[in-house]
Amino acid sequence: MLNPQARQLFEDGRLVTLAPKVLDVLLWLFEHRERAVSRDELGAAIWGKTDFTDGQLDQLVWGLRRALGDSGSQRTIIRTVPRFGYLWIAEVEPVAPPGDADTAPAASSAAAADEKPPAVAETETAPASGTASRRLPRFALGIVVLLTVAAAAWALHSTQRAAPTDAISAKPSASPTTTALVAVLPVAMDAESDSRWAWLPLGLMDLLAARLIEGGVHVVPAHNIVALMGDRNTLPSATAVREVTGAAIVVAPSIHRTSNGWRLRLDLTGLEGAAREIEVHEDDPTTTARQAADRVLVMMDRAPVTGRLGEERVGDDETALRIDAAVASMRFDVAQRLLDEVPPERRNAPRVRFMGVHLLLQRGQTAEALAELEALARDVSDTATDVNLHSSILQAWAALLVRSGQPAEALKRLDAAVEAARKGQSVSNYGSALQSRAAVNTMLGRWPEADADFAQARVAMEMIGDRLGLAELESDEAGALINRQRYAEAARLQDRAIERLERFPAGEALRIAYGNKIAMELDLLDTPSALATASRAEQRVDKSLPDQRAMSWLAVHLGRADIAAGRFAEAERRLLAVRTGLDPAATPDAYSNAQLLLAQLALERGDAADAARLAASAEDVRATPALAAAHFIKGRSAAALLHVRALLAQQRPAEAAEVVRTFAHWADGSANPDVVAHLRLAQALLSAREDAAEVATRRFDAALEAASTAAPARLARIANAYGTYLLDAGEVAAATRVIGRVARWAEQDFECALLQVRLYHVLGQPEPWRRALAAARRLAGERGIPPALAVAPAEVAARGFAAPTAEPPSAG
Repeated sequence: MLNPQARQLFEDGRLVTLAPKVLDVLLWLFEHRERAVSRDELGAAIWGKTDFTDGQLDQLVWGLRRALGDSGSQRTIIRTVPRFGYLWIAEVEPVAPPGDADTAPAASSAAAADEKPPAVAETETAPASGTASRRLPRFALGIVVLLTVAAAAWALHSTQRAAPTDAISAKPSASPTTTALVAVLPVAMDAESDSRWAWLPLGLMDLLAARLIEGGVHVVPAHNIVALMGDRNTLPSATAVREVTGAAIVVAPSIHRTSNGWRLRLDLTGLEGAAREIEVHEDDPTTTARQAADRVLVMMDRAPVTGRLGEERVGDDETALRIDAAVASMRFDVAQRLLDEVPPERRNAPRVRFMGVHLLLQRGQTAEALAELEALARDVSDTATDVNLHSSILQAWAALLVRSGQPAEALKRLDAAVEAARKGQSVSNYGSALQSRAAVNTMLGRWPEADADFAQARVAMEMIGDRLGLAELESDEAGALINRQRYAEAARLQDRAIERLERFPAGEALRIAYGNKIAMELDLLDTPSALATASRAEQRVDKSLPDQRAMSWLAVHLGRADIAAGRFAEAERRLLAVRTGLDPAATPDAYSNAQLLLAQLALERGDAADAARLAASAEDVRATPALAAAHFIKGRSAAALLHVRALLAQQRPAEAAEVVRTFAHWADGSANPDVVAHLRLAQALLSAREDAAEVATRRFDAALEAASTAAPARLARIANAYGTYLLDAGEVAAATRVIGRVARWAEQDFECALLQVRLYHVLGQPEPWRRALAAARRLAGERGIPPALAVAPAEVAARGFAAPTAEPPSAG
């Protein structure tokens, strides 16, 4: 007999001792017995990470089967699903537990004493299942790594707790069907005639869902449903919701205003295999929704709500609910009017003030919003009543601190937010706080801490069936892995996140995920793959939608792919449009990215003067306090390097030397390999121009060494400059060793291919030269091949060091 809430297994009235992780396997498979559980999911739930070994998981499952007597050839409890995972197959029957859990015999297993609880840091305990807390909005800290800032973006997230899993006891609070996941859709309305009621579709959805959760029903988190509406606020169909969220039961409400009140109808599908209808008529919409939710609970054999979400959903909370729903519907005019109509005696209620913060941000009043959040954090006590609101306020405060270039301060707020959410028993709020803290830990280079936060956030989101949240989390984690150049792991996570995000209408998370994928492929010098991803993104994303931060992030990387492919006209059109739509004061990172790429484009086209001007502008923006965190230093060093190259191309070495001195002043001593490589390359290029050959060679070597741990794209840029310098100096043997390091990418990167053309032309090797030239021409786009290199070299017999040490693959 199993009591999941007490984490106890009995046999003939006797407590069976299991190691904690073995018990975790049992509970996870039991609680998800309606479906097969993958090995990846099970491992992540047990260890809070995905880098466990098959042997570790096999050992736990073997131990569980042995304890359950299920180790024979015919499985009766847990079946292995080949090449996937495991499925619970035993029938479940409610029985009475043998006494209270507090009086049960203590486990004495040595293994139990040695192991820690799954997926929880040593100093923290994950929120337990319990009753629902009302949904609070969350400011998402999305990880946009490589060249962008972690954005404080509005996202609607449910702070519900996981619906409690009933113990197999003599108190069957629900029939087996009510353990299924339930989705509540936005409320359909008649054609809107009065904007006062624009909050109803999402507001009543929230009220219905919260009341069902309080009654013990497992409900799909609200932001999954809102995401399915897309930016155009189209109501999703029950079929789409069921397919995307995995919900077994769908509640589709519709409301109609009558001459004497409101009529709310609920259409339920999937409940005991039949369609059901509920209709309630009352004077006001919220009372109607409460009564309708209670009827659903009765239909599911659950008791109507009489606790926290009963009649108290009036006054301050209902005002906040209405404003929140209007903001989530992008009806800021309605939200502002609702806020203005709040009576003076309720204007200072914390929840109402918190809703007002979003309106301040929507008007661009960031400083005022930051001051209000700081005041709210002081005013809202960390009590059982306000703890989840306190956590949400702290997360919003942290997001704005990140935007103002204070990630270390943001981390302090997020530490407090995680603890508040844990105390508040809100699994969703706990998961979002952990995800935000993982983002900031990533920005600060605190990799072990980021990994731990990602792992715990994953488990929290699995617990509440938050499929959208999991996809966003995996995209964030992939971004962190890209930043650490763990590309193989990042590619698997990013592809899975994109596949899951594509099930929803294209939103901010999908745009960021596509941008990250393009950035990764360009880092790997895989231009064809980057172009394919860019094409897929353009087909999938509606560029007309008003999501400037995420759209600019994606557009910048679409522009990078265009430049890598030699599509200069398209890149210029795209990047100029991005820059025009951005305010450098509000979005300095995105603006400087666009400036930097336009500078690169100008230099590629031979306009060194314009390149110098644009690079200097990007460098100045990158030096602002908002971008002072270590996370952004790589972008600043890239701008400084490009500035030096553009000045040298104009024969302005004295000005280039001054830029290098400034660059060295702030970058010397950096531990970032990209920054070191950029600085050493800038110094080497200047020394080469000053005819200081020995110094130049030493600095080129230092740049090459720094790039040995950087992305292939950084190595290729240094090899291109160094290899060309050596060939021009007649140092063919040394050039061969340098250029050979990037020959492997000659079939997919123009610069690498052209470098091979130069090498084999100097070496007098016509066949390798022809193959390299064919690859360069195929990859050139609008770029030309220098005329001298297009003429076949006179053949020289390969001998000694002059024999080509590395050839590009055949162009086929």
